[in-house]
Amino acid sequence: MAKRSGRNRTFFGSKKHIARQEREQRQRRLILIGSIVVISLAVILVGYGIIQYSIIQPNQPVAIVNSDEISTRDWQNQTQYYRFSVIRNIENTLQLISFLGDDPNTSATFLSQVQQLQGQLTPPEVAGELTLDEMIDDTLIRQEADRRGIVISGDEIEKDFKAAFGYYPDGTP
Repeated sequence: MAKRSGRNRTFFGSKKHIARQEREQRQRRLILIGSIVVISLAVILVGYGIIQYSIIQPNQPVAIVNSDEISTRDWQNQTQYYRFSVIRNIENTLQLISFLGDDPNTSATFLSQVQQLQGQLTPPEVAGELTLDEMIDDTLIRQEADRRGIVISGDEIEKDFKAAFGYYPDGTP
């Protein structure tokens, strides 16, 4: 077998070989450009989806009450809290049934309460609608209070809050 020399040889092939090399180079370039375009579009679509889901959608209004907007984020948070409070209420009622479970009349009464509470959770739309209606009512009340110049101080809120829980630091009224 003959030894190859370490020199680089340039191969000047026939026109057929040169045409084939040029065609393959064009194909490689087109594949590279196509791949870059597809990857770029995928990155753009994923980026748009993330921005849409995390920034645009939560800030869009669910309802507009006169000039005040109720954002999707506020509505979702309020609905989650509503659902949590209903679930806690169901759990507390079930615990009460387990403590007072000997009397069938009492159990039946509490079980009907549990069924009513579950009815508020069963179709998810119910909780959302109830929450949105409550938020609209609160916004209307706030707007009317502003229109009439009604202002409530922090001390009044704290006093009523303590009274709602039966806490009177200075003794019962």
